[in-house]
Order: sequence, then C-alpha cells, then structure tokens
Amino acid sequence: MVVTTPEQTAFDIARRAELDRAVEILDALCNATGLKVPEIEELSRRNKGAHGIASVKPVLDLVDGGAASPPETRTRLCLIRAGLPSPETRIEVFDDTGFVARADMGWRQWRVLVEYDGAHHWTDPTQRTRDIDRYRYPVRSR
Repeated sequence: MVVTTPEQTAFDIARRAELDRAVEILDALCNATGLKVPEIEELSRRNKGAHGIASVKPVLDLVDGGAASPPETRTRLCLIRAGLPSPETRIEVFDDTGFVARADMGWRQWRVLVEYDGAHHWTDPTQRTRDIDRYRYPVRSR
C-alpha cells in the first residue's frame, strides 16, 4: 500500500529536518528514485501555507541527486560553503580507450575532480590497488 510519494516525502523532510541532514536525505532520495528538485518545488508551491514551508527553499537550493552517500553530500556542502561554485556531481572520466571511472564531483572547466573515499578504499586491498592504478591514468572528461 502506497502511503506517500517521493515528492511528498522530500517536501516533508525539507520542512522538518535540520538543513544539512535534510540535504543529505534528499540527495539520497533523489539519487535512489530519480526525483528532481522541480517536482518538489511544484509541491511546495501548491502548499504555500504548510508548517515549516520557509525551510524548503534553502534545502532545495542545495540538493543534488548525484551524491552517492551522505559523506559526499557533506563534502559538497563544505566546498560550497568555502566559497567555491557548486560542483557538478558524477563526472564520467575517460582515457584514450574509453570509460575509466565516475568521479564524485568537480568542475570540468578547470579539470578538477574531488573524490570522497570512505574507509573501505584504504582497508580493502583490492579497492586500494584499483584506486591507486586509476589515479595514474591520463584522463579527460566528456
């Protein structure tokens, strides 16, 4: 039995949760469901008198469904709050033979990528070796 929609869930979280936590949750929800910010904004416009409505816009201004984890969202928010422009998320990287990897975030125009590597990137020998090898590639983004 469906009791809510992704849009309604996102709207309710944006109204009720602390800003950073709401952004983390909505990033994950958008990533998992394909929900887009304009869909949440439309629901917000239809519910102008809802309790907590003033909290929705600041949350939606920061939501990016490309984050694959809460630490990636927190990293992105740190970059933005440090005065950098919002990075693009999920940047595909290629070498001369084709696809190499998908970077967490970055700025194509400056050819800068940012990766958040969780503990498993250094505690799992296979993952660590793969990451080290990948970082040596001469790459380009499309």
